[in-house]
Amino acid sequence: MLKKKNILLGNLAIVVLSFLIVGKGFAEPPPMPSSFYGTVKANGSNVPLSTKVAAWIDGVKYAETSVIEFNGDTVYNLDVPGDNSGTPEIEGGKPGELITFSINNDFTSQTGTWQSGTNTELNLSVSQVVGSFKLYIPNIYK
Repeated sequence: MLKKKNILLGNLAIVVLSFLIVGKGFAEPPPMPSSFYGTVKANGSNVPLSTKVAAWIDGVKYAETSVIEFNGDTVYNLDVPGDNSGTPEIEGGKPGELITFSINNDFTSQTGTWQSGTNTELNLSVSQVVGSFKLYIPNIYK
């Protein structure tokens, strides 16, 4: 019995020492996202339900969602992930970073600030130029 207890304590000591030597042993959890929600409009009107809203930080897209209809408006809800400081990769935003938004790859003038654990109302809109155009199709004869 005493021999088993000594072996168990020895193994436990090895495990604890290996965590101390290697470092933390476990990666820290990522921060809470910075969330945004609101209406999505183009030229003051609702957008099609196939419309995508994306969040960008320094030219990198970190989140994207499709709009839905709610109470007669097209709306979005988007969680922008945060960067986990315990990894070398950049997985999302850091406190105070500027977030730009796009509606079907057209950037809006509305922006947000990344802040962990927030849920901010931000209504998005774009102005799209709608005009007429002529399409010329050449006649090909043999």
